[in-house]
Amino acid sequence: MPPPVMAKKPEKINGIQKRTLIQITIAQDASNDWKIYMYPQRESDVVIYRKAAGKGHPAKPEQIRWVIEGLQTAQNLTLRTKAGDTNVFPDSPFTISGKDDGSSTTIESGAPDMGEEWNYDIILYTGSNPDDPGSRLDIKDPTIEVKDDP
Repeated sequence: MPPPVMAKKPEKINGIQKRTLIQITIAQDASNDWKIYMYPQRESDVVIYRKAAGKGHPAKPEQIRWVIEGLQTAQNLTLRTKAGDTNVFPDSPFTISGKDDGSSTTIESGAPDMGEEWNYDIILYTGSNPDDPGSRLDIKDPTIEVKDDP
């Protein structure tokens, strides 16, 4: 008789409840240029909800959590509101510095306080000093849709 198959033990991951996850991967392309790859990436793919206190659907996401992978020591990544647009997250802009091993890191948006969408730039820079980012390596310009619930 074969041995019983053991079910995988559930793993608790803190900080993802009521969050929409966006994966950002920094990698070199075929020309060895550093690029930003992300998923989801289409404008209509990312939605979060602004809820009145004690109201709204209990499972709808209220914040974004970006998962950043592959950012190198001599790189930093900035997520900021596009020039001329409304900043809907009180904690933005967000800047992440690379790690020695390129391991994953995460950052969350906080709850939106206004707006119907957040048009933002994700910019990859050389250099590890967020105050002096260096040369721009790549840029993406995604949008997060913000809806009221209910």
